[in-house]
Amino acid sequence: MSASLESLFPTADGIDPAWRYVPDQSGLSLIIDGKLLTWDGPRSSIASAIVTRSVDGETSPVDLGPAALASAEIGRAAVEAASRAWKGGRGDWPRASVAERIRAVEAFVGRAKTRRERVARVLMWEVGKPYKDCLVEFDRTMRYIEDTIATLRDLDRSSAAAVHDSGFAARIRRAP
Repeated sequence: MSASLESLFPTADGIDPAWRYVPDQSGLSLIIDGKLLTWDGPRSSIASAIVTRSVDGETSPVDLGPAALASAEIGRAAVEAASRAWKGGRGDWPRASVAERIRAVEAFVGRAKTRRERVARVLMWEVGKPYKDCLVEFDRTMRYIEDTIATLRDLDRSSAAAVHDSGFAARIRRAP
């Protein structure tokens, strides 16, 4: 890389401390069977799309921390746990009422919204998108989830009444 091009990349110290990324261990967290586990096996570094320059002029991506290189055995365990939870459509989630599922998703949205700035910063460093755009993306995602909930509520209300056709009455129910 030419010296003039290298000079366009900031040094790590040249980044405002308020915006510096501090690597963490979140990439080692796995959810299996409803439990949050910390992976202690092989790992790989997560490289940012953002590149900095060292004092000797070498450029390299910012290290965002480790990522679990989970084994095929762990992957199978996750799939088996999901299959057990689904139980062929007879598990807790698919049998939960619309109101219960809506409450669960609304609780998730409430918790997620408290992490808006953190999610936007991680997204910014991971993909190199401007921070304001990351905030917009987060807000748009939360709005999409809320709109989906509103649509489900409408569908549930409209399916509460029986449909009459050719002397038959039926109630249409949707499954998750």
